Amino acid sequence: MYWIVRGLYAEGRHWIERALALDEKRDETRRRLLSALGTLAYAQGDRRAAVAASDEAALLASDLGGETETIARLRDQAVAAMQKGDLQTAEELFHERLGVAIAVDNGVATSSCRLNLADIARKSRRLETAGELLGENLPFVRSRGQARCEAYTLASMAETNLYRDRHQESGDNALLGADLALQIRDNPLAVYCLELLAAATAARGDLDRAATILGATDAARETMGVDLDEDEVAIRATTLERLGSERGPFAEAWEQGRRLDIPSALEIAKAAP
Repeated sequence: MYWIVRGLYAEGRHWIERALALDEKRDETRRRLLSALGTLAYAQGDRRAAVAASDEAALLASDLGGETETIARLRDQAVAAMQKGDLQTAEELFHERLGVAIAVDNGVATSSCRLNLADIARKSRRLETAGELLGENLPFVRSRGQARCEAYTLASMAETNLYRDRHQESGDNALLGADLALQIRDNPLAVYCLELLAAATAARGDLDRAATILGATDAARETMGVDLDEDEVAIRATTLERLGSERGPFAEAWEQGRRLDIPSALEIAKAAP
């Protein structure tokens, strides 16, 4: 905190990296140093270093707490329940996992549980509950420099706000999420954030821009070979419904979008009034 509150990020990072290099013993001191490194790197805008440090701190936290197997087991059981459509069981398991993650101070697992619980709440149409979970998670991950968790939280907030008809908030969340996803080189997440942004943009009546963005994401998915999941299909369908099945007057904007890469599409999105 000494370096953070004084804005001495470079100095703090220098000394923390030196301390980590001096002793590789996997103990609580190393976990705290890694957590601090993640926070400082995040503050400097070095998202990839922040992600790496935060991930290592989270893994070490679980190892030290002796709960690694429990956290992994509960995750696997919860995911299996979700895949079977048993949302109630999945929710109970993620709540149990959340308690374990908090107890051993595993920030990444804590965030992951909240994100999954928000997803379950959204699927169950408990949108207010989803919003509360995400509103709690965003400052948490930012305080720990967990850039990847922040990007996923912003995407989830964008989706939740879209279903709550809060289109301006949804678009703002999606724009921030896409920008951060590109910084950490998570291209599939950036694409999904832009698809959410296209849906929010179309809902606000800017159909040309929405068509351009969606054209870019379609082309990106083809290039990456990434298919849509059921949530992504639903989001895309809301945009297409507003554009019209044949896209008619928006065909030119669509084709323009298909010629853009994702960073260029993001710049067009940022230029919206």
